[in-house]
Amino acid sequence: MKIQVKNLGTIKQGEIALDKNLIVLAGPNHSGKSYIAYLIYGLLKIKENNASNSLYDKYKKSLYQYFDQENVLSQYMTEKGLSINRPAFFKENAERYHRIHSQVLLNSMMEVFASKELQPQIQLAETDAEMNCPVVREFEEIVQRGGVSYRCQVSNEWFELVSDKHQNRAFSLIKPYFYEAFVDANAFNSYFFPAERSALNLISNEVVKEKALERDDLATQINAGDSLERIVKSLQKKLAFVPRYPLPINDYMYFINDLIYLRKNDSDYVNFAQEIEKTLMHGKVLVTKHGELQFKPNKLRKPLPLHLASSLVKSLAGLVVYFRYLARENDVIIIDEPELNLHPDNQRRIAKILAKAANVGFKMILSTHSSYIIKEFNNLIMLSNGGSTKIKKALLKQYGYNKEMILAIDTIGAYFFNNNTIQSVPITEKGFAVETINEEIDDLEDTAMNIYFELLDN
Repeated sequence: MKIQVKNLGTIKQGEIALDKNLIVLAGPNHSGKSYIAYLIYGLLKIKENNASNSLYDKYKKSLYQYFDQENVLSQYMTEKGLSINRPAFFKENAERYHRIHSQVLLNSMMEVFASKELQPQIQLAETDAEMNCPVVREFEEIVQRGGVSYRCQVSNEWFELVSDKHQNRAFSLIKPYFYEAFVDANAFNSYFFPAERSALNLISNEVVKEKALERDDLATQINAGDSLERIVKSLQKKLAFVPRYPLPINDYMYFINDLIYLRKNDSDYVNFAQEIEKTLMHGKVLVTKHGELQFKPNKLRKPLPLHLASSLVKSLAGLVVYFRYLARENDVIIIDEPELNLHPDNQRRIAKILAKAANVGFKMILSTHSSYIIKEFNNLIMLSNGGSTKIKKALLKQYGYNKEMILAIDTIGAYFFNNNTIQSVPITEKGFAVETINEEIDDLEDTAMNIYFELLDN
């Protein structure tokens, strides 16, 4: 899918395609990278069903209204119920889906950005490499509609809701279930790791508890029979002091606050958590039975509260928790500045780990200023080129790479934000370049050489 935007914050116009495994957003400060990252996250959350996601309810309602008004499903009815080829359905209805997504996203600007100021133009389109047929969670279940049992089977190829006892008059009963199942079948979740994550890891519990206390206080007023006018005045007074957060930040706080419920089972990708702990942290991130984060360095017997751990640990603790407890194939991971608080050697290490994650099925979207991360990605791209197998094997061993890290050219996309626009950066066999980063490095080296020769070279 491709997102085309106009008048989004500092971005006058631009577009980004989301059909690559690894997408890099680069450019100067205040150039609009965070605006696009937030917008992408909002778009992804539209189709993600969970209790705290109001965007999902908007999308589900709009999906039903748009398709039902045009009687789209009737052509897929059989004598046994509904039977739909998913790729064909998405291809035939791509324009409708894009219209629904765009409208719901536009109606959700307040929720996504926590601001009434943004009124962008948004248009969605297909890319040449991808038709909008998302990977789904395959399942089969029996549902009851109008006293008839239907077998619902969902896969990447088909959606079927059929019964031997189906009658045409039951069509109106099974249509709503189709939309529910179509949305709920998504096999991915999206997670945003904001630049503020180090601080949020420390304060999120307090913020969420404060909100819970406010809800309890409101419930107490209602149960005590306070007048509506008094309750409204009290609520307005409190809201004046309650901070508002953009959706990615708000969701990250709830993610960190829900650790007590997440620590029961390891994900299939716990190896990524262990690699971050081993190669960058030199210790282990722990979640206590009360849901609090701790860190146990390898050389200490007892764990430390997170606020006593290093800035590196605070920055990456959430990512470790995600990979240990939640990660599943096809998830979308958006990280704002993965290089935060990392020494250059660790910036290279995290780049290699994120490349491996992209290669096993995660979609990684990274906003970065790090020349070390970009240059490491370029090394991994160069290693994907042809050439002597023997030489390539020797290079992998010499520089501590492995085959799982290598990035194929057609799996990575890069975008440069500058002058109020978004420019697609070409990916070549040498990788890609971000001109403002390279220009600054060259200028710094020239300055250092001039100072040295003028003052120190006698």
